[in-house]
Amino acid sequence: SASCDLLVIGGGYTGLWTALQAKERDPQRSVILLEAERIGWAASGRNGGFCEASLVHGESNGEQHLPRENARLTELGEENLLELLETISRYNMDVELIKDGILTVATEDHQVPWLREEHAAHPDTLYLGPDQVRGWINSPDFKAGLYSETDGVLVHPAKLAWELARVCDEMGVQIHEHTRAEALAPV
Repeated sequence: SASCDLLVIGGGYTGLWTALQAKERDPQRSVILLEAERIGWAASGRNGGFCEASLVHGESNGEQHLPRENARLTELGEENLLELLETISRYNMDVELIKDGILTVATEDHQVPWLREEHAAHPDTLYLGPDQVRGWINSPDFKAGLYSETDGVLVHPAKLAWELARVCDEMGVQIHEHTRAEALAPV
């Protein structure tokens, strides 16, 4: 039996970030995190580790599907990436961070104009034709490419989850792995 100010269910990125931010905002807040398996056991610990500023998978996609919100989503995505990097630095997290930029490639002819539009909207990117892309990655499958030095990083996904758990633990979050939440009821 336990009580707390905040109960977080799930030890993936969403749960870990929630617990961390709750303790950062109020260090006296008692926080318990329950995870049915192990920290980072599911998708959070098994993804590709790509951390990009875009929340809408590219400028043209955002304009097509969320034209009124796209500008704000772009701002939030950039803030999100900066805050990720600041948090990794502040807590000295070993996540195998790589800051080599992001290369987006077109594998279909209809994707080439999308990359040109992205480049026009963000002139600090580098547009690459098919021969230039082959200079980076020798594959005949790439029709064009767009390189951004600042729009993304790579992390080791499992290490990010484990390091978030380490920081949460150091801040006083009680983490209980192999503890399945089966019901939620008001007190």
